[in-house]
Amino acid sequence: MKRLRFVPAMAILVFFLAPSAGSVAAQEPRFTREDRERLIRLEAVLTTFMQQVDKRFEELRDDINKRFELIDKRFEQIDKRFEQIEKRFEQIDKRFEQVDKQIEQVEKRIDQVDKRIDEVGKRIDEVGKRIDQVNNTIDRLVNVMIGIVATFGGIVAAVIGFALWDRRTMIRPFEKRIKPLEEDAEKLHLLLKALRKLAEKNQELADVLRSFTLL
Repeated sequence: MKRLRFVPAMAILVFFLAPSAGSVAAQEPRFTREDRERLIRLEAVLTTFMQQVDKRFEELRDDINKRFELIDKRFEQIDKRFEQIEKRFEQIDKRFEQVDKQIEQVEKRIDQVDKRIDEVGKRIDEVGKRIDQVNNTIDRLVNVMIGIVATFGGIVAAVIGFALWDRRTMIRPFEKRIKPLEEDAEKLHLLLKALRKLAEKNQELADVLRSFTLL
């Protein structure tokens, strides 16, 4: 479209220069008033043409400047968006750092819980060992009591057998002898019960009874 606008100006130049060229070819060169007027008109046309061209160039320059300004604004907007994106990435990085710190704290707490579980397990093992020791002590006491009962049973059986064997001659002296033993055995049994009850409150007595496997 801009190239087509130069066509009228070129046509005007040809229109003014054609008659002068024909007259120069037909006659001798002579600068007349008409030639001067034509030159003046031609100069005016050229001046107008140049003004229009300058105006068009200025408009084109202004248009290009405006477009460059728009491009600069768009680039500024893009830069701002990139800055926003960078800020968001920084925020995301900070959140990830916070998450990492929280994970580290959770891992530390898990380690502490594991240590506590190990300590509880060790304490349970110690309690189990103590329970085994108590069970062993109880087994010993039971064995001692069984031995004592068996001994008393053997003595009683021997006494009964001996009494049956010699009922007439030995029964009365033996009864006199066995009765104090039975009373002593009963007293000894009651004394052992009393000592066991007292040992529940007296630790030293309990230790002594344990040392003799009586508790």
